Amino acid sequence: MTDSTASRRHRGGLILVLGILGLILCFPLGIAAWAMGNRDVAAMSRGEMDPSGRGLTLAGKICGIAGVVLQVGLLVLSMVLWAATGRGEPTVYEDRFERAAPAESLQAPVGHPSEPGDPAERAEMEPVDR
Repeated sequence: MTDSTASRRHRGGLILVLGILGLILCFPLGIAAWAMGNRDVAAMSRGEMDPSGRGLTLAGKICGIAGVVLQVGLLVLSMVLWAATGRGEPTVYEDRFERAAPAESLQAPVGHPSEPGDPAERAEMEPVDR
């Protein structure tokens, strides 16, 4: 310890790691870094903690704050985009296929010349040369 009046060691490295992980990975780690950073900076200001880790502690606190703000902003943005896209209404792709003709109507009618059928019916449908 550099200060003889400080009774506790700083946790700057731990807070910095939590802040970085909160920034890239996990929202709760950012909250932990923010809270621990606030508490440790206040203890350093009162002289209860080793002040040599103030820079690491502040960097971890800032990373934690940035992670929380970023992830809350992304959550709000995703909710706005979800609401703007119709909240479960059919998409253009789904709607187009729902309005398409059913498969039964696409089959050839019975007695169509392309189907083998009664020869008399086919003879009636063939053109007559005059």
